[in-house]
Amino acid sequence: MGKEIERLVTVPIQRQDLPPRPDVTTSTDSESQLQNECQTVEATAGSSPQEMQEGKHLKRKANSEERADSSPHQQQKKTKPSDAKDEAKTNPATLSKLPVELQRLIFDEIFLIEDIACFGLASQQLWAIARDYIDTYYASFLGSWAGQRIVFVGDDVETGDYPPGLFSEEELDELPETVDIPYNYEVPDITWEEDVPMTLHHFTLPLFARKEKFLNLSELSTDIYTACRDRNKFRYDPALKSTYRDILTEEATYYPQDRPWILRNLITKEFVRSEAIALKPEFIHGPFIDGFGFGQVIISRICWSTDPCTSINCELPIHRGVWAGHAFDVTTLATHRAETMETEWRDVSEEVANEIAIICASKYGPNWHKIICGRFYDGRDAS
Repeated sequence: MGKEIERLVTVPIQRQDLPPRPDVTTSTDSESQLQNECQTVEATAGSSPQEMQEGKHLKRKANSEERADSSPHQQQKKTKPSDAKDEAKTNPATLSKLPVELQRLIFDEIFLIEDIACFGLASQQLWAIARDYIDTYYASFLGSWAGQRIVFVGDDVETGDYPPGLFSEEELDELPETVDIPYNYEVPDITWEEDVPMTLHHFTLPLFARKEKFLNLSELSTDIYTACRDRNKFRYDPALKSTYRDILTEEATYYPQDRPWILRNLITKEFVRSEAIALKPEFIHGPFIDGFGFGQVIISRICWSTDPCTSINCELPIHRGVWAGHAFDVTTLATHRAETMETEWRDVSEEVANEIAIICASKYGPNWHKIICGRFYDGRDAS
């Protein structure tokens, strides 16, 4: 279960080789450059070398108005309508010549990801934008529980026993006092138990909850590539083939292992470092840690039940988790520093590591470290 929670709360890092989105500064700089170019052209059309050197504008005159010191050959010829048409035919406007902001507005109106991919194949510039949209689409399936309040509730929790802060006063007032338990959740009209006092554990039932489905990005991206390929009746498109590595992906792409990751409690502003809880340094693979990782840390602190746990004789009150009902995410240390420059956070890595040692020793004995490492090598989860 720990591995599943890790995947659900880990925030994906989008690929770094994608072109950045244009911002206001870039647009302003482009407009200034364009304006300067216009000024240069207009200054060159002037009659005075001094004006050309100083880059001053010569204002357009009215039809009958002329400068006193200008001669006919110095006056710029007007463009005829036929000349404009010829220019349009010679240099027609294309999608690739539109500003990037307008191109992105077009992409925003495309609903299907396959359509975005095929539209991007029109040019290299459009494909650079399409890659960004495809990458964002893939990342949207990852880290779906990041920032969501989580609690691991026991089935013996009593009515009205909720972790502090899990519900607001308004939400508590809206909770039903009783619930009807159906005999079969696929046929909810047939009741098995009626007027059962509502508890936190009832939120785990299909009446209120839904099962989280894990999507295989490798299979999803393969389906998208195949759908794009099948639109071509000849089944061969050099442009599509060149984007093979851009469309096909896997989860590991969004979880780089060459940088440190941390677990964050977004409610208490606390974080845990991976190297502080890993049983061995080689067990760390980006946000995922073999043996005992961030997922197990979360579980050890979010349990909530009225009665103590009987399956483990531990001196810590695990059944009243200090993080029960809190929100979490796993992100890179660099991202954390960039987001929290003006916010004070507390490093609780050593505190959590000590708790892990107590819990594991209570369950596995004094040789818990060796036992858990052995369980990992056997392909089992420490939780």
